[in-house]
Amino acid sequence: MLLHVGVLLLSGATGVFEPGPVPEGTLRVLLVRHAQAYSNLQPPPALPPEQLDRLTELGAANARRLAGLVRPLAPARVLVSPLNRTRQTAELVRAGLGLPFVTIEPRLRPMDMGHDDDGHELEIHARWAEWRTRRDPRPAGGESLDDAAERVLVVLQEQRRAYGPGLVVAVSHSEVIASVNGRLRDRPAWERFPPQVANCSLSVIDVAADGSLELVQEACPLPAPEAVATH
Repeated sequence: MLLHVGVLLLSGATGVFEPGPVPEGTLRVLLVRHAQAYSNLQPPPALPPEQLDRLTELGAANARRLAGLVRPLAPARVLVSPLNRTRQTAELVRAGLGLPFVTIEPRLRPMDMGHDDDGHELEIHARWAEWRTRRDPRPAGGESLDDAAERVLVVLQEQRRAYGPGLVVAVSHSEVIASVNGRLRDRPAWERFPPQVANCSLSVIDVAADGSLELVQEACPLPAPEAVATH
């Protein structure tokens, strides 16, 4: 992989946002976890699934702050997973950036969990139990962590080939982002959990002209409102 300068930093407890220049010929991707949804609350409220898959008031406010944070970088496009919580996040970011639309990219979806030998759909907790045993299986109808990382990295390389250098925002999910970051850091799949990817966090990935990828910054949390206001 190529090592690039021009680092995007959120430094220290203040969360100072200091983007460096994008290296010549490079596509820089801001890989963002969606803002807080009702499904992220602990415990989640007693709501039907479609009501859980939407942003809280805090989540919507943070998505707007995220747009303000990255606006000076002038992203050209916003890609997004098909799920409602990611689409709501992306729409708020898009509006804040003044872009005309978002692009739905199915390969930014959550990890495909698969099903067990009896045909029951697996949940994240069952997969987590496997990763704790230092295994990264591919269950029937599902993906391994490396599978999920690979499909996202292919999307980023395709973006560089199709549109050239610049900057793009991609909104996805915690376990997918954790796996992408771990893959680029050469961490074994089972060391990528727990994901430690906060809502509205930013990971920065540079894609060079030859398709090589470099993780420049890993899962930076959104700065506190006062840190943004005083920057």
